[in-house]
Amino acid sequence: MKNILLAALTFAFTFTLLEMVTVHAGGWSVITLDAGGLLDPTDAKHDGVSADQPFIIGFTVLQHGITPLADLSPTITLRHEESGEEVVVIARPEGTKGHYIAEITLPRAGNWAWEIAAFGAPAAFNPIDVRAPRAALPAAGAYNALPGLLAATTIAAGAILFIALRARRRPRMHESRPQ
Repeated sequence: MKNILLAALTFAFTFTLLEMVTVHAGGWSVITLDAGGLLDPTDAKHDGVSADQPFIIGFTVLQHGITPLADLSPTITLRHEESGEEVVVIARPEGTKGHYIAEITLPRAGNWAWEIAAFGAPAAFNPIDVRAPRAALPAAGAYNALPGLLAATTIAAGAILFIALRARRRPRMHESRPQ
């Protein structure tokens, strides 16, 4: 009886292990960042990332580096290397099968370590060097008085000069001579 019980437990344990291996087989992927994206160091048209300014990360997830994987919810985790502050963003599918994008806004300047967890182990990437926020631009429709003030001053100075020159050139009365 003991032999039957031992055989049953061995079979159950072996079956469970095989089932776990089967479930996790093929559980790796390759994540490729979009070429020409904001984080592409070979693309000179982008001037980097600024704190408090949103930017887009686009990428493709390929199982075994071949098959695009759809219906995922990839998570991008970014950690400020000095403060340890974390920002977590969930990417959404866009475009072709297996392609995802995420809009990210980082709250402070400095180096941010980051990784994408999509399918299998997370993929880590080179840190993002985030610069200080850009100077705020005036809000749309905001009025800047300086150009108007300069124009009004120029017109007023021109009018005063015109009046002064006209006053100097007053027509002289010609004397009439009898004939």
